[in-house]
Amino acid sequence: MIKFEEVATQTTEEYFNGNQFSIDAFKNKYAIQPEETYVQAIKRVCDYVASVEDTKAARNYWSDRWFDEIYNDWWQPAGSIMQGAGSGKKISLANCSTVSLGTINGDEEWDTLESIIRNAAFTVAKMAAYRQGLGIDFSRLRPIGVNVLNSANKSSGAIHWMQFIDSIGQYVGQQGRIPAFLISLSCSHPDIEDFIKAKSDHNKIQNANISVQCSNKFYRAIENDAEWKLIFEIPGVKKGQKVYIDVHSKVMDAEFDKEKNKWYYIARRDRPKERIEKVVKAKELMMEIAKNMFEHGEPGVQNIDVARKYSNSDYVYDPNDEYDSRIVSSNACCLDGDVKVLTNKGHMSMKEIHEAKDESLLAMSYDIENEIYELKPIINTWQQRNDSTVELTIEEDGKNYHIKCSGDHPILTKNRGYVEAASLSKNDNIVILK
Repeated sequence: MIKFEEVATQTTEEYFNGNQFSIDAFKNKYAIQPEETYVQAIKRVCDYVASVEDTKAARNYWSDRWFDEIYNDWWQPAGSIMQGAGSGKKISLANCSTVSLGTINGDEEWDTLESIIRNAAFTVAKMAAYRQGLGIDFSRLRPIGVNVLNSANKSSGAIHWMQFIDSIGQYVGQQGRIPAFLISLSCSHPDIEDFIKAKSDHNKIQNANISVQCSNKFYRAIENDAEWKLIFEIPGVKKGQKVYIDVHSKVMDAEFDKEKNKWYYIARRDRPKERIEKVVKAKELMMEIAKNMFEHGEPGVQNIDVARKYSNSDYVYDPNDEYDSRIVSSNACCLDGDVKVLTNKGHMSMKEIHEAKDESLLAMSYDIENEIYELKPIINTWQQRNDSTVELTIEEDGKNYHIKCSGDHPILTKNRGYVEAASLSKNDNIVILK
């Protein structure tokens, strides 16, 4: 093991064997003072990160181990950690984060000036100031030309607001460096055709990278040379109705609903439900993506269903924290349409839930930490084919229960925690609501 004391006098030039690119990159971006060498920076980072350990022995062990591994180039800390750890400056140790445009839950207002300006724009500015890269999904913003209830009359569309958010990096720089942006839009958003071509116009989005969120359903439509619907729905609101809003997007007359643990305002006028729909050929849309990618280097592609399926982001979600820090992701696993789910309106099949499109529906959920059952909002449902369906027969107190689901659907057991359905055995003790 190489310890810091053995190489403490080594210069940055010696460590990088005279490679001027590496030397300049370290000195210009990561050294917290001109005289700091690379090995001193490694020691600073290791000591800082190890400082959370309870004992001196543990702190020394981890700092020494990490120093040896980094020095030998087995792995390297991310740029923000390298620059921020132990620096004493307001630098985030998170290299990249995602930004919400107002809310995670489907029963909350999202497409408001408060969510765009007060929430997203301010968060982007603070992230830029703290050296974070960031990604922001604009799929919740209504498309261009839709009615709005202010002096504008018509929505400026998602791309208009992308230009505004993109420009923030010009004003909140990082030592002359524009922060890294990634802007994305769903492949089913009505503005997607203009978004795909955005980089062909050098007056539009020029600082941020852009990506199309491509779903498995979209890929299947391409394979089948099928039509593809671009859809955006704006829920209706009745005068006097409670309209829930994101905690970061509160309006002046917002009130707090203790029962739901959410902020809301009272609607002062009716707003009709709107559904914007356009039909295109899936293959032609994909060809536009490929064409613009070839000619302008963008848009990129986010295989969003794959990312969500393998994401572990929900594990950082604290349901008791009103400032919801969860990265937006969805459960890509499936239940058969005939499977019954207990809701606030009685037992309903998944097919009935999907077809109801009822924003007030709550489903029975199990709180593992507190070992209690509780009703939780059904945020969204999707209908899609799954080629790996399994049927489970569960015996409890002499009664058999049957469930059809995808092979990777997580089933909660008492003996092994969550287990994918296809991996269950006769020895597993499945948690059943009684």
